Amino acid sequence: MFRSVPFLAALIGFSSPSFAAEAIQTDWVKQCAKTTSTTRCVTISHVSEVGGKLDVAVALVATPDASKDYIRIAAPLGLQLVHGLRLVMDDDKSVYKFHHCRSEGCVANIVDLKIAEKMRKAKELSVQMIKSDGSVLSAKFSMANFKTAESNKLVSLKTKGGSEQDKMDFDVFLGDPPKSTTTEEFTVPLAFSGWSKFCNEKACFVGMDGKLSTGGNMIGAVLIEPKDNNDKKRILRITLPLKFYLPKKPQLSIDGFSPLTSDFVICFNNGCMIDFDEASLLNALKSSKEMSITATTTQGDAWRAVIPLSSFSKAYDGPSVTEEAVKETVKKQTEQVKRSGKRLERWKGPKMTLYVSKGFAPEP
Repeated sequence: MFRSVPFLAALIGFSSPSFAAEAIQTDWVKQCAKTTSTTRCVTISHVSEVGGKLDVAVALVATPDASKDYIRIAAPLGLQLVHGLRLVMDDDKSVYKFHHCRSEGCVANIVDLKIAEKMRKAKELSVQMIKSDGSVLSAKFSMANFKTAESNKLVSLKTKGGSEQDKMDFDVFLGDPPKSTTTEEFTVPLAFSGWSKFCNEKACFVGMDGKLSTGGNMIGAVLIEPKDNNDKKRILRITLPLKFYLPKKPQLSIDGFSPLTSDFVICFNNGCMIDFDEASLLNALKSSKEMSITATTTQGDAWRAVIPLSSFSKAYDGPSVTEEAVKETVKKQTEQVKRSGKRLERWKGPKMTLYVSKGFAPEP
C-alpha cells in the first residue's frame, strides 16, 4: 500500500524518459478478463523502444453502455504532469489531464463524449507528452488493424502464469478500480526525522522525512533555495506516495497563514512531488509550529499529514552538514524505526501524524 518517498530523492535532478531512435508498435489486440464485478474488455496496443523498457499504451475500454466507452492511456513516469497529454487523432488535437500515477506509469482516462467513435474512425493516433527537461515524448500508433482486433471474439488475458506484460495490462487496464474501505478517520503514527540542512554548489536544502514502522518513507518535504538567488525564489517540495488523484490539487496549510494549493509536478517510483513557491513561505515556515499537507488518493481517501516545524528555523539558520552525514543520519533513523516495529506508538523519538478519512469518489 505504501511506497518510500525519501527526502534525498527529491533533491536529485529529474531524469527524462526518452524513446530510442527506433520504436516498435504491437498489433492491436482485444483482451478481456473477469474481475470481481464484471467481465471487462479492452482493445490495446503498445509503442515501445527497441530493447528498452519505455512504453506507451493506448486502450479503448468497452463498457456495458457502449455510449460510455472511453480511452485509457498509460505513459512512463517522469513526465511533467501539469501539462497533461495531447491525444492526436487525425485533425483532433485535444489535451487531457492525467488521472493518477502508479509503479507501472502515469494513467489518463479520456471520457469525452463520442471519444470512442473518434478513435474507431481515426487513421492514425499519436500521444504527445512533455518530459521533465521540456522536450516532447511522442508515440505514434497506426490504426491499420484496430477495427479487426476490436471485432474479434473474447480473448482471455492470463492473469496467472501469463507474461509480465499481461499482468501489467490487467492491473492498469482491466482490473476493478480501487475502492475505499475507510468508514471513519484513523491515524497513522510516523517517525519524524527532524529538519536538516545541507548545501551543494548550486543550492541549499532544508528537509525532513516521515517514516512508517517498517522504516519506509511516507512523506518528504524540502525547502530548496538556489545559491544564485537574487530574486529570493524558494521552492517547498512535498513528496507523497504514488496513486494519488492528480486532478485534485493538494492543499498546504501553515499556522495562521492562508492555505495554498498546487498541482502535482512529476512522479517517479519513489513518489509524486508538489511544488509551492509563494514568497511568504519562508517566514511562515520559520514562525509556525506545524504545517499540514492534504491530498486525495485514487480510492477516495483524504490524507492529512501534520509536519512539525519546531526545528525548521534552527536548521535553516544553522550550518550545512554534508550529504554523506544526512545519508548516515537517515540510515541510523531507519534502523531505529525498524527495530521499533509495530510499537512505533511508544517510540520515544520525534513523531508526526498522518490522518486518513473518507473523502469523495474520484471520477474515472
